[in-house]
Amino acid sequence: MSDLLSNHETECRYVIAKFCRTVAKTKRKDRSTEVFGHVSAIRTRAKARDYMTGICACSEQNNVGLRMTVTRLKARLSISMSRYSLLMLPLALLAFVQPGLAQRNDQILLEGFEALYNLDFDVAETHFRRLAELDPQRPEPWNQLAATLWLKIVAGQEKLNLESFSGASLGTDDSSDAVGAQEEKQLRDTIATAVSKADALLARNRQDVQALYAKGVAKAQLAAFEAVAKRSYFAAYRTAREARDLHSEVLKLDPNFKDAALTIGVYDYAVASIPGWLKFFLGAFGLRGDKERGLATIVDVAISGKSARTDAKMLLIVMYNREKKYEESVALLSDLQSRYPRNYLLELSKASVYSRIKEWDQAINSYRSVLQKVEAGNQGYKHLDRSKVLLLLAKANVDQGSVPEGMAIYQEVISDGRSSDNDRANARLWLGRLYDLMKDRTKAVAEYDAILSLKCDPRLKAQAQKYKKDPFGADGKF
Repeated sequence: MSDLLSNHETECRYVIAKFCRTVAKTKRKDRSTEVFGHVSAIRTRAKARDYMTGICACSEQNNVGLRMTVTRLKARLSISMSRYSLLMLPLALLAFVQPGLAQRNDQILLEGFEALYNLDFDVAETHFRRLAELDPQRPEPWNQLAATLWLKIVAGQEKLNLESFSGASLGTDDSSDAVGAQEEKQLRDTIATAVSKADALLARNRQDVQALYAKGVAKAQLAAFEAVAKRSYFAAYRTAREARDLHSEVLKLDPNFKDAALTIGVYDYAVASIPGWLKFFLGAFGLRGDKERGLATIVDVAISGKSARTDAKMLLIVMYNREKKYEESVALLSDLQSRYPRNYLLELSKASVYSRIKEWDQAINSYRSVLQKVEAGNQGYKHLDRSKVLLLLAKANVDQGSVPEGMAIYQEVISDGRSSDNDRANARLWLGRLYDLMKDRTKAVAEYDAILSLKCDPRLKAQAQKYKKDPFGADGKF
């Protein structure tokens, strides 16, 4: 047992031991309260996940039922933190342009960011590697390269998509948490290089605001990678806090350095947006936020910032969608789409917002516009999956009341040889639901049966099995 807890602080050892003695005497129904009561007693910075693991190890020797309780709480904690990580996804789009970068490299820098904001990662990577060669002692090019590398990873995981960008969920059924060992090492090494370059400058001048800002940027990007790509939520929290502290120091030295406030605003908003019970849990570790203050800070950067204005606007889109401030979201999306016309996420997100406010014609026209660009192979759009756009277009038609048109589009997804099994399953699931609502049970069951023969996500098969047993809408819920 001592080996399992060798890395814990003395206070954590004491609390875990006391926890096990106390909870062993506690009624089963009160155990969840005991878990959080004892967690709140920890005032050190021991890792929350390690603390939970320590409790589980203790419980193996004391009470199997207690271990099951803690395991369920860990799962509940991970689900809630995955919602927090949504708020960090737009950091993938933040390349954190640094004021003061050598003017001779401005053209390379601008072209690099033009490519990155248009999701052309290979071109952006080439430009930022060139900048690193031209300014070998500066941390900024390494931060910009890191932004490109980890954005490529998130895109490869299929988490850089409409659902994530609109604040709905982190990725889709096709999303993965897998990260190649070489890709991860390259990214971590790049971030470490940015930190070391910043530290070298700070060793000469601790009040170098550019170096402090660059180090905070590196930490923020690592936090975003941990949360979004790895789902290592506690590691993300810890590193995000380091970034916030560094950028707070920048603002103390230079209150007019508006761009540094962006990380602080994201931190405040994200921490304040998590569920109340988890907020209580994290408060024991000194993690607190303020949603209104965070949002106001980001708005200020979007208006008055220098290099981070675009970054702030992209963050605000996600936050406005979460807060149901759809008019503000559409305005920002229109502005950014005019500046970055190859970024398909902006156009898809605007269509999604139109659907949320029931502007069906606008939504359908936007999805058709995206589809035309995909089919024409337009730059930036050629990598977008046609079937996924068709699914969105079909849903918008059904929501509008144009059910026959929507069903025809779902059939198109099924018959398209390029569609994935998940896309076909989603299309068949919707057709089955619609047939159920039309009281055509035979056709509905045929669609559900077809899903069971596909190599699709088990959750889709589970839904098909559910509707085979109980018709969709039978319970009065749609």
